[in-house]
Amino acid sequence: FFMGNSGLQEEINRRLQFLEPNDMAQLLETSAEIQKLIVQASLPIALEDAILSSYRELLKKAGEGSRVSLRSSALGEDGREASFAGQYRSILNVGPEFLILSYKEIVASKYSVPAMAYRENMGFRDEDIIMGVGCMAMVPAMAAGVVYSADPGDSFHEGIIINALWGLGKAVVDGSFPSDLYVLDKKDPAVLLKKVIQKKTKKIICHPEE
Repeated sequence: FFMGNSGLQEEINRRLQFLEPNDMAQLLETSAEIQKLIVQASLPIALEDAILSSYRELLKKAGEGSRVSLRSSALGEDGREASFAGQYRSILNVGPEFLILSYKEIVASKYSVPAMAYRENMGFRDEDIIMGVGCMAMVPAMAAGVVYSADPGDSFHEGIIINALWGLGKAVVDGSFPSDLYVLDKKDPAVLLKKVIQKKTKKIICHPEE
């Protein structure tokens, strides 16, 4: 809705049409230009109103003054043949004054250099990767992680895969810190099949005013 109603998609398509993916200088320039176009564009009024209205509804449940996390969710992001993990942006600890800007920055991250190069190398068309933005209330997490209800690598066909570490889960997603691994079967009650505990010396937490 944002890209189509703002005229951005047509301009982006025009720039991508002349892009030589093996020309790194052109790729860097095109990526920067497209992301700047998206961040500087105004949202359609209906979309901005919907985002702010949903944010206010979220605060009724989470409590006034709560911060939120915004993260990308794109079609084809995780699968057996390809994974875009770490290529798109997630922004944590967002207050109302940066909500709209953060939304646009995440949409713009579809056109980061790694994401554009990866799509080209994997044979994905730009129009096949539709970007959405999820929003969740932040919690002061002691530990966090990612759960796969099915193993994307299919090593454990009937397994539930959990990667976790201390603090916020951002470091699991972008791989910046080592995370623990747990594999459980899908029986009731579940049985732990595998456990790998990493040495963890750092964690990510939210500064209350940033």
